[in-house]
Amino acid sequence: MNVRDIMEKLSQKVSWVNPLETKDRLLFGKETQEVKRVIVTWVASVDIIKEAIEKKVDLIITHENPFYLASTSTHQVVERLQNEKYQLLEKGNIAVYRCHDLWDLYPEIGVRDVFASQIPVVFAPAKETSFYRYGAAEGKTMREIATFLEKELLPYGQTGVVMIGDENKPIKTLGIGTGAITSIIQMIADGADAFVVTDDGVNNWIDIQLAQDLHFPVLMVNHYASEAKGIEQLASYLQEKLREIEVSYVPQKYRIKSSNRLD
Repeated sequence: MNVRDIMEKLSQKVSWVNPLETKDRLLFGKETQEVKRVIVTWVASVDIIKEAIEKKVDLIITHENPFYLASTSTHQVVERLQNEKYQLLEKGNIAVYRCHDLWDLYPEIGVRDVFASQIPVVFAPAKETSFYRYGAAEGKTMREIATFLEKELLPYGQTGVVMIGDENKPIKTLGIGTGAITSIIQMIADGADAFVVTDDGVNNWIDIQLAQDLHFPVLMVNHYASEAKGIEQLASYLQEKLREIEVSYVPQKYRIKSSNRLD
């Protein structure tokens, strides 16, 4: 089995990805490269690439872009680390495939729906191409939701969450996004009165200000932590579908700690 076979296996029966605009593509290596061992991870950090070399991995499937950004005016610090990763991948003869758009919206076991399953609200059915989910909170407070979600995120490296606004206000409709797509403006337009967002998905001078002017509470979690369980599911899915190769999930090498939760 080669890299192309795995890419094609993943993209079978997928209608929500636009092949002309997708972020999902081979970032390093060749499609014809033979594969026996695969690592699935949220983002291929330097440490994870080094681990892949030690384990003689042939392919890294990364959800986010491990090369930071694409630009003709890249900062020297970014360029240095990009080159370090390229050299390590070349040394280990490791291909890198980004699986992002496909897995964000994969029904039930993808990032969007797995994150929804970690929140104690019954959500309405998801729309195929929407990154948002909405649920009837039935008077639950953000404090109640935060207490539940903290326990869900703990195995994935986050200790504690950030609450902004009245944590004890009864909620009618909770809105959540996916990864860095957590626009409070969009969720307000869709009728939500409370929001679970990520640190990469909002800014304070627009989103948070709007929520506070409307007295809508916000719960903020780390981007990686919100997606980690979904990426773990990707590894399980691939191992089930590709029994002839070895697939393993590798988490990020850091934790996200609240200052009052330093255990």
